[in-house]
Amino acid sequence: MIPVLEALKAALAGVAVGGVHLLQNNDAAPKLPYLLVEPVNMDPFFEASLHADDGAEVLRVRLKGVGANPTSALIALRNARTALVGGKKYGTLTMDGRSAAVQYVRHEADFGDPQTLIPGTTKPMCLSVDSYTVFDQ
Repeated sequence: MIPVLEALKAALAGVAVGGVHLLQNNDAAPKLPYLLVEPVNMDPFFEASLHADDGAEVLRVRLKGVGANPTSALIALRNARTALVGGKKYGTLTMDGRSAAVQYVRHEADFGDPQTLIPGTTKPMCLSVDSYTVFDQ
């Protein structure tokens, strides 16, 4: 899973001003907009390594565009989608010695997060969420 997440971060480099972060942004003063990459557990009853003896792995991920307003969050996701699948349903992810197909699954949600405020303001950050499946072969 780690090589896939690293490949996703590399493919998304430069897509958003605030960068690409795994699970959380630890920057003291985050730049907006930024992207969060979150792995999604597809099947909690089996260890992922038991699914396929050939080392193939299927990984679901959510990309969250985080911005000061809904438009900036959506633009970050649009840029990410362009980088990963080029406006199509499938794309290719480059990894050392392996190949991975990336599938855009759907746009999931748009919302303001009242628990996460824009630093120095009382305004909530806005989030937009897309989901993808990565087929690591």
